[in-house]
Amino acid sequence: MGKRVFKLEVDKGSLDRMFSDLPSVTKRATANALNFTARKVNKALREHLETTYHIPKEDTGKPGGLVSLKLANAHRNIGVATIFIRKKGRDLSKWGAKQTDRGLIVKVKARTELIKGGFIAPMWKKGAGKVAMSKGKGKRAGLVTRTTKKGTPYKAAKRQVEWGPQIATLYTSKGAKKVMNETIDKEFQDELDKKFSEQFEKRGR
Repeated sequence: MGKRVFKLEVDKGSLDRMFSDLPSVTKRATANALNFTARKVNKALREHLETTYHIPKEDTGKPGGLVSLKLANAHRNIGVATIFIRKKGRDLSKWGAKQTDRGLIVKVKARTELIKGGFIAPMWKKGAGKVAMSKGKGKRAGLVTRTTKKGTPYKAAKRQVEWGPQIATLYTSKGAKKVMNETIDKEFQDELDKKFSEQFEKRGR
């Protein structure tokens, strides 16, 4: 009685083509997984900042307006996806500071703070938006000649801008770094495996 043999063969030409294309498959899968993770990280960081800090919704300088992504490219910067955060000073008026009879009241994080004698006014005489300021302290203290709307000169205390934290600083805070690392650990490897499978499925068609 003869033997029955089941013989499985792989076309050598197809095998050679698959392995010769492996570097480009790797590049595409890695770049796509990095880009997916970068978007997830950016979203998680933005949500972390908006829930941890008091960023007014009506503020046009919200975090998303200062952030941009440079995504990985399978043909060039395969292993790098970058989140850029533009450095820009944010005085306390951008953090929702309100002027009262006692000074400025502002809530940047959990605690509401009072800046005695603080006020909101134009930084310059003409053509400037209003910012949070207070009487100059230390080396900035002293008097300066100002003029009224009628042009009458008078002596007034020097002013200094009351700055709040920059968004770029918050993105690199301890809490933000923890969110970033947790998001990378959660998303990247699973997405990389998924992208590899997709690339090999395309090669097998």
